Amino acid sequence: MSAVFRLAIKRGQCTKNPLDSVERAVQIAKELKAGEGAVDTGNDAADSDTVLSPPEIQSLLVSARPGFERTLFETAYLTGAREGELLALRWTDLELPKEGSGKMVIVAVLSWARLKGEATRPRYFSPKTKAGRRTISIPALLVADLKRWKLQCPQSEEDLVFPTLEGKPVCRDWLLRVAFYPTLSRARLRRVTFHTLRHSCASAMIAGGAPITEVQHRLGHANPAITLQVYSHFFKHTEGTTADEMADVILNVSGRLGKLEKSEHSVGTQTDIPVVPIAVSP
Repeated sequence: MSAVFRLAIKRGQCTKNPLDSVERAVQIAKELKAGEGAVDTGNDAADSDTVLSPPEIQSLLVSARPGFERTLFETAYLTGAREGELLALRWTDLELPKEGSGKMVIVAVLSWARLKGEATRPRYFSPKTKAGRRTISIPALLVADLKRWKLQCPQSEEDLVFPTLEGKPVCRDWLLRVAFYPTLSRARLRRVTFHTLRHSCASAMIAGGAPITEVQHRLGHANPAITLQVYSHFFKHTEGTTADEMADVILNVSGRLGKLEKSEHSVGTQTDIPVVPIAVSP
């Protein structure tokens, strides 16, 4: 609405923007102090229009500039973490072993929301729920890429994994305008939000048959009902082989069929069974 009034002022249709004096609404959350350890943002429903397929994700990563962009986008997709969680991530929150998969601890969310009476500045908030503060696994290939990025990552007083070139926290608007949207254009992909990478991670996990509890934990949802609500569209179109596996275990279908075939074969080849004539009464 404020943008509409600014345009009206530019066109001479009004002289004042009444929203200049309105405070922006913010979520009530406890700001983190040094040494403390993400705010759970809204969970909008996801569908096929709000996700990128694995081939589209590949195109995005190929089109991303090496270093900050490619590592951030890759991490967002493979972990399902929120944008604010990734921008608040510190190197001490990562476990990067020499071999195998690693771990990522989500302990904070970066926010640039302006609080009443204060100037706009980066703030770190604590989780609203226990599920928000979580430890998730990261695949070995991502561990290797994060190690490479660490060697060229700008020095940051806050030890941030994804800082600006000056080592400062990254602003969301800058991330979209300078990094994410231009990469989408180079990859010739439709305009989506950064949150799409999180949705794409969840949809890929569901398509791969991951348990709902695994998807819930990786995304940091307070309970499985939230996950089911947000990603119900994808669960509707997921058809597994669980019923066949249940039938094979309980009814032993394959074993019974094998016995039946063996029985039919033996009946057809036996020659020593006498044929007894049956008298039929008139």
